[in-house]
Amino acid sequence: MMRKCHLNNLSGRRGDAKIPVLRKRFTGQPEHVINYFFFLAEEVREIMASLGYRHFDDMVGQMQMLDQEKVIEHWEGEGARLLAPVPQAGPLPGTGIYRSERQDHKLAEVLDRELIAKAATAIETRRPVLIEAAIKNTNRSTGAMLSGVVAKRHGHAGLPDETCM
Repeated sequence: MMRKCHLNNLSGRRGDAKIPVLRKRFTGQPEHVINYFFFLAEEVREIMASLGYRHFDDMVGQMQMLDQEKVIEHWEGEGARLLAPVPQAGPLPGTGIYRSERQDHKLAEVLDRELIAKAATAIETRRPVLIEAAIKNTNRSTGAMLSGVVAKRHGHAGLPDETCM
């Protein structure tokens, strides 16, 4: 990630829609992209229905649906050596295939919770706030939840520029 969305200067094709000069080169309409994804979703639903599935979650772990021969015979699978055959009978009885272990991402302990609490008044009053906190390399998404709270409260407009330091 380049992390420069705020500069209105995204690298690659993703930034074209945001820059007016580049936007002029784009002959399509945003509605065309939306329609494409609706058609894509419809086709995925049809394929899933033909396989007997209604939800993505139902497909997780269904090893019997994998066809090794198709993989090996396909040009992209040329030279692939599968070490063990894929079981065709499905998972063994008693073997969990979906959400078999509860994951704890420790979201209650993330630094953003502290930042949100300390900035709550500032978010409501739209006034600057200075918060000092130690950030470790394990705090990889610091500020993401805080920005979500700001966006939920103030929408696309966000906070005034002078509140950002």
